[in-house]
Amino acid sequence: MAEIIRSTADAAQANLHAVLRLVAAGRLRYSETTRRPAAATVAAVAGVLDGGDFYPGEPMAAFAWPLLV
Repeated sequence: MAEIIRSTADAAQANLHAVLRLVAAGRLRYSETTRRPAAATVAAVAGVLDGGDFYPGEPMAAFAWPLLV
């Protein structure tokens, strides 16, 4: 199996700005009990990620970005 290296520095900066724009627009929602992002939040973040998520069908970055901000 070939190793894949994904340079993420530029994408991370673009993703931070995109997620902060969602924050400014009031589009991020969290569960009060679990403090996890709502499904609509994960979908909104997935839609603005530069280059998409790491794995197709697995919203890992889309789930993580709201937790980071």
